[in-house]
Amino acid sequence: MLSVDDDGLIRDANEAAAALFGPCVGRPCSQVVGAAGTDGRVHCTPGCAREQLQRGGTNDLPCARVAGEVVSLACSVLDGGVIVAVHTSGRRVPDSPLTSRELDVIELVAAGFVNKRIARRLQISASTVGTHMEHILDKLGVRSRAAAITKAFRTGQLPRSSDPSAV
Repeated sequence: MLSVDDDGLIRDANEAAAALFGPCVGRPCSQVVGAAGTDGRVHCTPGCAREQLQRGGTNDLPCARVAGEVVSLACSVLDGGVIVAVHTSGRRVPDSPLTSRELDVIELVAAGFVNKRIARRLQISASTVGTHMEHILDKLGVRSRAAAITKAFRTGQLPRSSDPSAV
């Protein structure tokens, strides 16, 4: 968890945040967090803390890449500042070419799910699952589902103990 003032400077960081971001107290939150959403857009900007204070409430960024890890962020107003709660997924994505949704699909493929079942689980169409699989194969430079699973494991994009019930 990070505590950020209205100027966007980090005033305090708990042990978990310090482990993820390194020394960050006194630095701008937007530079430290710099959250890139899985859509590739940057969601943390120099003025976002001030905007959050004006808006109030909580601003959730459900899936972002921070320091090579898939995380969810929740920025909430508290005591005249912004608290940034960072929840790690445990999914390390070093230089991953795959989007979060593609990672969800490949995890379910690795668990033995067929497209129709993946579609039901992720609440998308089977056609969309097929499109995701085409992108996965292309991005990983492989020609089969089995090769995609193998490469995703080898490159650290899939945890050795994938639990599809967590998706």
